[in-house]
Amino acid sequence: MKAGQAGNQFGFRPGNSTLDAMSKVRSAYKNANGRGQAYNLFVGILTLDVKNAFNSNFGIKSLYYHHALARKNTPPYLLNIIGRYLSERKIIVHAPDGSARHVNVSCGVPQGSVLGPDLWNALYDELLEIQLPPDVEIIAFADDVALLATASVPFLLEERLEQALGDVVEWLTANGLELAIEKSEAVLLTNRNKHIRMTIRFQGHLFESKPAVKYLGVSIDPRLHFREHAELAAKRASDTCRHLTQILRTRKVLATVVTSQMLYGAPFWFPSITAEALHQMEVVYRRVMLRVACCYRTVSYEAAAVVWSMHPLALLAEERLEMYGDILKSVARDHSIRKWQTAWDTVENGRWTHRLITEVTPWLRRQHGEVSFHLSQVLTGHGCFGEYLHRFGKSDSDSCALCGASPDDVEHAVFQCDAFHRWRAETCVYLDVNQLTADNVIGIMLRSNSDWQRVTSLIGRIMSAREEEERTRQHAPGGAQGITR
Repeated sequence: MKAGQAGNQFGFRPGNSTLDAMSKVRSAYKNANGRGQAYNLFVGILTLDVKNAFNSNFGIKSLYYHHALARKNTPPYLLNIIGRYLSERKIIVHAPDGSARHVNVSCGVPQGSVLGPDLWNALYDELLEIQLPPDVEIIAFADDVALLATASVPFLLEERLEQALGDVVEWLTANGLELAIEKSEAVLLTNRNKHIRMTIRFQGHLFESKPAVKYLGVSIDPRLHFREHAELAAKRASDTCRHLTQILRTRKVLATVVTSQMLYGAPFWFPSITAEALHQMEVVYRRVMLRVACCYRTVSYEAAAVVWSMHPLALLAEERLEMYGDILKSVARDHSIRKWQTAWDTVENGRWTHRLITEVTPWLRRQHGEVSFHLSQVLTGHGCFGEYLHRFGKSDSDSCALCGASPDDVEHAVFQCDAFHRWRAETCVYLDVNQLTADNVIGIMLRSNSDWQRVTSLIGRIMSAREEEERTRQHAPGGAQGITR
């Protein structure tokens, strides 16, 4: 028995994903608006929602699976085995009072079973193979169905989609399923006048093309610019970050969850997303980086990305696109890092961080070392330093409160200030180096975990002492309020 062989079923099939279903939409749009055509075509999408497709009480009755398998010339002995497999099923329902009762199950397939996906595809193959109007096809991912049509004028799209919708509803009804009309949506894809619309009429319902529709988790707009998708993805990631911060102590997990959420569907939306939409996502991505890297909110996107080893969002999206194009993950990652290094060498922001971490590859691939709040201040230059506080109006002077030198920037504070000479000298003895400088400190930290801990311990002592001095200054008569993170 071979189930799910209809070419446009992308669910429950090895080697297929939602991206493959999405790529059908992009291909249709690209072909309809290709160069060299006398005029561009219109592409219409109608997304359909099937009620209770997998529901144990209201889903497809087992009898329909049996009929579908019989029409595929399944051997009688297999039909008998599957029939018994789907019969006499019960579930135990526990009531609040502690009692339990058995409920017979006569619909759907056992969810989580190995055979369930094949049974579903065996049935749904027939839907995908029904005869449709010209230039109309069905795309399915499990029970999610979309009708995709192409035409030279909108009214032809309407006619073809209306007829196709009728054919789909007829098949659903014949197989004990029902369409959730109120959840169906339409969108018209075109690079022509954005005010062009289409309206699909069916059984008294009107489906007017919308500015964007959600398909398999991605919001699709008429020109595939993905502004709406960027807005929704940014909001979702922001909410996730806020909620997970309250329960997760591991910052890496938080970064991984949010990054995966923002990159969902990247091979589909990245090739044509607008710079404005991508920037909207990067704004939220930067907030996440600042949170997990313990950086001040004034730190640039570029510096925060390097400090916490979070690849820039655009590079990650491009990397996903390359991997979807059958490029090995390791090769795509090497491409991404090389592009990151080129951008890091030329960007105007984060020059102090670049001086410390000139090469991103050794920093990214180190096997030890966490970035603490104090270390992030030193790596970015944004923190409890006289020059920084003076720049933001939090201090009347940029001189060092401990030794009087000016300017009191991060290099002076950590590597030059006389107040901490003894601490630095002791650390250099343990590290077996003559001197700690901005140019050698990262290389020393990357040598081993013990060296990393020695340096970060020194940085922690220095920054704690400076913070104590700053708190004293703030509470003195006429003292300014320190900058907040």
